Amino acid sequence: MATRRPAAAPNDEYRGEPADGQAGERRIRVCHLAVRPYLHGAQRSVLDLCRHLNPERFAPSVICAGEGPLTEALRLDGIPYHLAPALVSPIRPHKDLLALARVVRILRREGFDLVHTHTSKGGFIGRIAARMAGVPRVVHHVHGYAFHDESRFYEHRLYTFLESLANRLADRIIFVNHEERRMSVEQGLVRPAKATTIYNGVDLERFGPARNRDARRRFRRTHCLADDELAILVCGRIERQKQPLIVPRIAAALEALDRSARWRILIAGSGSYEDQLRTAILRHRMGHRVEVLGWCTDTGDVTCGSDIALLPSLWEGLPRVLLEAHAEALPSVASNIKGNREVVTDATGILCRPKDPADYARALHRLIGDETARERMGRAALERARGHFCLRRQCDQVVAIYEALFPQRRRGAES
Repeated sequence: MATRRPAAAPNDEYRGEPADGQAGERRIRVCHLAVRPYLHGAQRSVLDLCRHLNPERFAPSVICAGEGPLTEALRLDGIPYHLAPALVSPIRPHKDLLALARVVRILRREGFDLVHTHTSKGGFIGRIAARMAGVPRVVHHVHGYAFHDESRFYEHRLYTFLESLANRLADRIIFVNHEERRMSVEQGLVRPAKATTIYNGVDLERFGPARNRDARRRFRRTHCLADDELAILVCGRIERQKQPLIVPRIAAALEALDRSARWRILIAGSGSYEDQLRTAILRHRMGHRVEVLGWCTDTGDVTCGSDIALLPSLWEGLPRVLLEAHAEALPSVASNIKGNREVVTDATGILCRPKDPADYARALHRLIGDETARERMGRAALERARGHFCLRRQCDQVVAIYEALFPQRRRGAES
């Protein structure tokens, strides 16, 4: 991990210390473009990548829509960022044109060598802006397409068409799961030579039952969890993608299987479906079984105090919550969808039909009643995390792509 940079003073136009001067002459100037300034999956990857880059070799910056947890973290690390307030996730033609013009101005002014775009909307605007601004190299990171199994027919067709156009503007396309990369190649959205899969990673040093015993005790004491009471963790944004309203139904079905079992479902997150979720909990009379904790800045705090991870999402890229659960040696119960299928195996958890609360309940009931199976799956999950989902490996693989795009600069740095 690269050494943390000194904190930078805020400025209206440019935040952080400029990457110029004698020390920066050979550095590759990299701009990451992410729409939302939060610290969800894609934005967390942006922050991790910026922190990992060797400051003697690379000068990272970030463009996002506004101030938020992401920019707070960037400021603490002294990483420059730029704001494009018109960047929004939904398609809004007027705002999209304003955002495009703003991003082009930033890219032209700063003279970046490489633009690395993230998410569908940021990727579409960012790839076009980079080419308009004359940026030499463009990398796009697919954290999960905007079209998926739950998309309407016209949405699927529209987003597929837009992605096929934008992919022509990128030098490399990074996918976070093999399934989406194969689909993209087979459907002609991207040329095979441009496409590569790099799994998301987590900082394995932050996780593991041996490291977090004290944190586990504190968490369980805070939430009044008895020693013999199992905590089932649902972690993430409370939005349609995560299918939060199925959780009270899962709880009701699980309680019907065995009313004497000692367990609770803890939901760590917030979002636009939160009020509906709380109403559904009351409607299903599951207030004694399901608790909404709110948003947790450090998911490690809740993961280490839990016993089983539950993720009933409708679509995913490669969900960080499952990677963290594996790193914490937790068995997982998750929906059988793209992304989840490449994390959870028969050895590390159970995959369920995405919209079937009874199927999730049966899987949880099996794990609740079998401590040996939980421990066996937890050990296998930890080994899988160490072998496939290491943050350092992820960042090194991305840096290798950067280096391959600038062979002359690499030779110059080595001479």
